[in-house]
Amino acid sequence: MNNYPQFYHKFNDILMIILGISLPPLLVKFIPAYYYGDIEIFRRWGDCWGENIYSLCKADYPVIGISLTAGIIHHIKDIFKTSDPEIITQLFRYFLAVFDAFNFLLFVYLSSLMRFGFPIFIALLLLLVPSTWIGTAVWGQIDGCSLFFCLLFIICLIKSWLTHNLSVNIYISTVWLSLGSLSLSLYILTKQLGIFSIFFIIFLFIVTSVKLWNIFSQKSVYLLLLFFTIFSFSFYLIDSSFEIKNSFYSSSYWFILTEANIHKSVISWNGFNLWMFLPEDMMSSDKITLFYFMGNHKITVYQAGITLYSLFISFIFITGFRKVQKLLKQTQNTELYLIALLCFFLGLSYLGFNVLLTGTHERYLHLGYPFILIAVIWFYSQEIGFSGVAVIGCFFCATSYGLFVYSIMNPLPRLLFPFQRHQFLASIHLFLLLFLLAKWIEICQGTRLNRKIDSVIKRFLKTYNP
Repeated sequence: MNNYPQFYHKFNDILMIILGISLPPLLVKFIPAYYYGDIEIFRRWGDCWGENIYSLCKADYPVIGISLTAGIIHHIKDIFKTSDPEIITQLFRYFLAVFDAFNFLLFVYLSSLMRFGFPIFIALLLLLVPSTWIGTAVWGQIDGCSLFFCLLFIICLIKSWLTHNLSVNIYISTVWLSLGSLSLSLYILTKQLGIFSIFFIIFLFIVTSVKLWNIFSQKSVYLLLLFFTIFSFSFYLIDSSFEIKNSFYSSSYWFILTEANIHKSVISWNGFNLWMFLPEDMMSSDKITLFYFMGNHKITVYQAGITLYSLFISFIFITGFRKVQKLLKQTQNTELYLIALLCFFLGLSYLGFNVLLTGTHERYLHLGYPFILIAVIWFYSQEIGFSGVAVIGCFFCATSYGLFVYSIMNPLPRLLFPFQRHQFLASIHLFLLLFLLAKWIEICQGTRLNRKIDSVIKRFLKTYNP
């Protein structure tokens, strides 16, 4: 009888894991709607599968992305001996659902590293939010694959230095760093969107370097050299595996960034951002003049977006770095705080570029929401910065985003018409960005932002009071 509660909890955990693994293929089976345009492009790329795919089909994904789309569809046709587009599409979406299922397991593992009381429940909660599953296998896109490699990279680097007050074996750290470096190559070469993670990658690498130095001292230099060596070789070997013009040094990634026109020179490419409130059509050029600076210097919408995002990402990087410095100097265990801060940084960086830059697409925020939500839940559980209402608000925004993406594939019920409006999504995400930025400042400064504002106002009134 004493073992019954333990057995009951294990049984519940097993059921939730089965549910989490089963949910992605079930969604594909019972939601027939998918985005025909992307699937059709992938099928066309599949017909060109081979070393010359970039010149024959003008494919605009890096090597891993091409392999996960054109390569998989080509092999589906070959293995199942079919050319039926509906069968090919369904099998391809089931393939993508496998990545979504693995993402659920990685959510469980990340949640356990953050010492949540119920990590499987947290992972299931993240999986059930529409922002997590609509833009992947249901849609027919490989953003779930990007999320998989990103999660794997983050977990591997964290595991290389995470102690939980126990000793860390240098050989185990070597294995984690090696796997992490390979995962980073795969993540970057899946979709060019990964370039917006560059500041987070630097941020995480700084934390990893300091933590490894604190644990292994001078030996950590060899570990970091090994990381860079494996990353460089794996990136080069994978990136140059298809035939690219000589002028691009056989690099698919360089080709995509410089020649494939990944940035659509419009205010919004069916996404939502700050600039949708201008009295212009969202498909208008982002090179239109916003205002004149110092008389005759024209500032375009595109330039204003780049400037705002540069200031934003620089600000959270600097303030986050200062917070990390303080945490690393403290003697008590601050590793869980570091993990939550890292997740928060990555989520904010994705939210920031979706709101502040022009030319954004409807699925660009997919990778950001899981990290925003898991960070917010952790800070709330530790009574740091976030209230229950704030957590619910973040989940509402994530749900709104998921419904918006779904509405592009299939109309929503009339009652949900606001979630189909770009301006509505732009409004709530602009508010969310400002709110989370204020919380970021609170967390990094260790004081409530409203108290600091009150203090500044009081000093101002005291100074200028006649």
